[in-house]
Formats: sequence, C-alpha cells, structure tokens
Amino acid sequence: MVAAPDLGDPGQAQCLDIAADGGARLRRRLDADVAADATLTIVESLVFGRLAMGEVVTDGELRDRWRVRRDGALVFAEELRIDGAVAQTLDRPAIGRAARATATLLHVAPDAETRLEPFRDALRDAQAEWGASAWNGMLVARFVSPSPEHQRAAIVTALGALLGRSEDHTSELQSRGLISYAVFC
Repeated sequence: MVAAPDLGDPGQAQCLDIAADGGARLRRRLDADVAADATLTIVESLVFGRLAMGEVVTDGELRDRWRVRRDGALVFAEELRIDGAVAQTLDRPAIGRAARATATLLHVAPDAETRLEPFRDALRDAQAEWGASAWNGMLVARFVSPSPEHQRAAIVTALGALLGRSEDHTSELQSRGLISYAVFC
C-alpha cells in the first residue's frame, strides 16, 4: 500500500483505517513533499489486536516506510519493521514494555521547535508513555501504551496542544478519518 497524501486542503489529508487478521502481512509507504512555508501534521497509530475482543497479535509482519521532503529535500526518513512474533517483540522492555498500541506524530512547520515545550507540558499527565523532540522545522513524538484508549487520549491531547485546538475539535478530526489508525487483529 502506498499513501501519497493530496494536500489540496491546507493541513488535511484523508487517512485509511486498516484491520488485518493474525498472521497478516502489511507493507505501507508514505511519501509527502511540502513547501518550505507549509505545515504538515501526520499521526499514525497502530493497535495490535482488539483487546476488548480478547485478541492478541502473536504473529505477523509490518513494514512501514515514511519519506517527507521539504521543497524536494529529504527532511524525515523512517523505516519500521516488526516481523514474526509480534507480541513477544512488543513485550520487550526496550521496544514496547508490553505495549499493544504505538503511534508516531510528525509535525513539519516553520515554527515546530517553538511548539515543543507547550506540547510536552500538555502531556505531563498522560497515561501513555511518550517522548518528543524538535529540530530543523520538525516536531516528532512517539507514543506506546498497553492501552489503546490511553494512547488515543494522549494523542488527542497532543494534537490539541500542537494545533491550538480544543479536545472536542481534535476528537472531531479523529471521527472524520483525519487521524490514521491501523488495527492488527
């Protein structure tokens, strides 16, 4: 699957929800090129099993590749690969500490570095593990949690702080499919 967002409306891209059965193989690629003065915010959340249904992903393959360019120059590149024993991999302390949900937030904007401290302040009481850095016109945050609900709440809070919007507005974006979630089950 290749995602090449058409950013016709400023700052918005329609995203795709994905559900896959245990043992599924998913390869996804996202490529974006933004103007030097443009803003791009991408959130991708992965949920490994529908916990309320008692599902746990034990085996599968995920390959996810991001390339973001600003005026044609590569500014962000990432490759994620989880292959084989998914639950065992996520249980490892250095990888997920039993996480069943992970997320990456990327904010590319001329003022991204100035938003880091307010972003961190907003997440101080979040019930998901997270970390955030900003450099070179980008803010990148990672989230992991054993609870998809706690992670979702942290993402909504983070987006509200980052975009200067209320929690109701960021929840509305999520319901309209502007926040990407992939569920492996």
